[in-house]
Amino acid sequence: MRMGTTTLFIICSAIWGSTWLAIKYQLGVVAPELSVAYRFGLAAIVLFAWCIFTRRSLRFSGRAHGYLAALGVMLFGLNYIGIYWAERFVTSGLVAVLFSTIVFINPAGMRLAFGTPLSTRTLIAATIGVAGVTLLFLPELDQATHGGSAGYGVAFALGATVIAGGGNLIAIRNQKAGIQTFPGTAWGMTYGA
Repeated sequence: MRMGTTTLFIICSAIWGSTWLAIKYQLGVVAPELSVAYRFGLAAIVLFAWCIFTRRSLRFSGRAHGYLAALGVMLFGLNYIGIYWAERFVTSGLVAVLFSTIVFINPAGMRLAFGTPLSTRTLIAATIGVAGVTLLFLPELDQATHGGSAGYGVAFALGATVIAGGGNLIAIRNQKAGIQTFPGTAWGMTYGA
C-alpha cells in the first residue's frame, strides 16, 4: 500500500498541526514526563495494532533494538519532554520559532554523520523557512515569556531541537539499515514512552 505525496503531506500536517493541542491540554495537568509517556504509549499501541493488522513484522535483532531505543528516547522521549518544559516558560510561538532551527541542525548532522554535502540552496531555503516561521509568530513573540524565566524556556527548546536532530539521524541510519518505518516507529515510541 503506497501513499501519494499529497496524502503524506496531509497526514503530517494534521499530526504536527494538532500537536499543540496535546501539549496545551496536558501542560500543567500532569508532569511533562508523564504527559509524554501517555501520549507515546497510546500512539505505540495504535501503531502496533496497525502493524499486526497489516501483517508487518515486529521482529528485530538486539542491535536494531538498541538503535530503536535510541530513536525512541531522543525523538519520542527527551525531545518532547524538553518542548513541554519549554512551554512552561515561554509561549508556543517562541518554541515553534526555536524548533524551526532544526532545518539547520539536520543538514549539519547529515554532513557530520553521513558525509552528505551541505548545499547553499539548502541553507538559503532553511533561512527563508525560519524567517517565515518567525514572521508567522511575530505578534506572539512580543509576549513570549511566562514570567522572568525565559532563558530556561529557550534552553529547553533549543536542547529539545538538538536532541530531535540526533533522533532524525538515527531514523536515517535505521532506514538505511532496512528497518521499516511503521514497526520501527512503534518500537521507538514504546522505548520513548
